[in-house]
Amino acid sequence: MNDSQDAIRLTAALVSRRSGIVTDLSPQTRGPQEPSPPHLWNATLTHYNFRNLPIAMRLTGGKGLTEDAAKLAALGEAMERYAAFHWDPSRLQIGPVPANAITPPETVLYSAAQYAGGLPFHQWSPESETTWIKGVDLSSGQAVDMPASLVYLVGPPPRAADYFTAVTSNGLAAGRDLNHAILGGLNEIIERDAFMITWLNKLPATTIETPQSGCYAAQIISHYERFGVNIGLLSLYTDQAPYVIMAIAQEQNGSRVVGLGCDCDPATAVDKAMFELCQLRPGMAARMQGGDYQTRLKTYADVRSIDDHPLFHAIPAHAGEFDFLTSTGAQVTLDDLPRPPVTNSDDLLDFTIAGAVNAGARVAYADITTADIAPLGPRVVRVIATGMQPIHFGHGQVRLGGDRLFEAPVKWGLRTTQLTENGLNQCPHPLA
Repeated sequence: MNDSQDAIRLTAALVSRRSGIVTDLSPQTRGPQEPSPPHLWNATLTHYNFRNLPIAMRLTGGKGLTEDAAKLAALGEAMERYAAFHWDPSRLQIGPVPANAITPPETVLYSAAQYAGGLPFHQWSPESETTWIKGVDLSSGQAVDMPASLVYLVGPPPRAADYFTAVTSNGLAAGRDLNHAILGGLNEIIERDAFMITWLNKLPATTIETPQSGCYAAQIISHYERFGVNIGLLSLYTDQAPYVIMAIAQEQNGSRVVGLGCDCDPATAVDKAMFELCQLRPGMAARMQGGDYQTRLKTYADVRSIDDHPLFHAIPAHAGEFDFLTSTGAQVTLDDLPRPPVTNSDDLLDFTIAGAVNAGARVAYADITTADIAPLGPRVVRVIATGMQPIHFGHGQVRLGGDRLFEAPVKWGLRTTQLTENGLNQCPHPLA
């Protein structure tokens, strides 16, 4: 099937104001200064978690080159969140560490100094009774036990012993089939790993000269320039197979908005980063209404919530926090970046898994597609890649319990010695 047929079929199956998993599917509101494409659509989930939460907690967004692609992306995000809030008790077991398990510390938790400072999380030990869910190791194909509280978006069940870190969506993905879902989740892990290592170590990146063709981003950048918005494209260092691209929009007042993209094809990675930036800018405009953030977010420690992170960097006085990224002046063109040796989606997945494994990670996934979504075809998975630096939100919540964050810059030849915990960048990252 093509995007149009899939969009029609999934909309009919999922969207209904009275009985749908999604109660509304509609275009995202945005101003005339925003380009199209990308097309932006929002999906509103039903009260999937049976709580009276703000609409923003049930709103998911999708972007795409066409309206159908954007609709599918929005529905995919909705299916992700829906599935991740419906844990299946029949799949869970509580007990000590099973053989061949991926343990919580392998997913990067916290350092001894952080625990001594009074973190609000359980300090896991091998003797801890933990809730596990069966997954699949992507190297061997064998079953592997994974911490269930790192697979779902809600604690399954409410056991304090499973609360060893804050819940994030890192590695959670939906796809039109299992392989596409796994690749999407793994790419997100790689993207955030490269960004967090770069940001926390203040590593330089390589500027990509503004492309004139070869990607959709070229048209978007030209469009934004007419409105006085400056776009910068950076290729971040990584030891993984895909490229990780950072797109930065610098507004006329000096504030910045960031989008990330990850793909084995550099032009596709650039387009993903630009599409994400285009999706975030209208939302940032809404977040900035009232302007209270400018007086509220004066110091790094004031950044507490997921929304605070991009808002901190919307304050013009904080524009200098990005300077380290371009400190070396290194530049390339998009044509300078090699294309992958494979193009088939299954081969791309194998290529990406192999890169992660070669860098020392164990890569596994759990299929958490719910019974009502499974007959429709899409799959929802949570991917875990051990050792990769995860995203975090809130000042002081960075997960410093892994080695890769400190060792990678030296292995990549970007530093001669490792930084200490206190030497890391204390400025909150700009992602939401």
